[in-house]
Amino acid sequence: ALNFGHTVGHAIESVFLEDQVPITHGQAVALGIIAESWLSSERGLLSHLQWLEIKNYVLSCFDLPVIDRSVFARIIQYCTKDKKNKNGTILAALIGPVGSYHIDMQISRDDIADALSLLPVS
Repeated sequence: ALNFGHTVGHAIESVFLEDQVPITHGQAVALGIIAESWLSSERGLLSHLQWLEIKNYVLSCFDLPVIDRSVFARIIQYCTKDKKNKNGTILAALIGPVGSYHIDMQISRDDIADALSLLPVS
């Protein structure tokens, strides 16, 4: 459960650091939380309203960098290298209503691309 937001967040952080664009671990994970909350909502684990509440709250708490769409493929590639993955499957911790979580949930490259498009992007 502690890995929530980290599959996508670490991938974002890796691309930003590789490109020497300043980002903190907290900012990267905050972006990952927004993305992985949306994935939770898409799977019916979390309502769309709850996802919006999480997104708006995170955006109100953090000054988040904008992600250029041109790096989406690289972020997705980093997600494929996450230490939680098994047998070539991308796995993430997703959430349900307050207090519930689901570990080792399979997510696809397309899922990640869709989630990234909902973040602050240019």
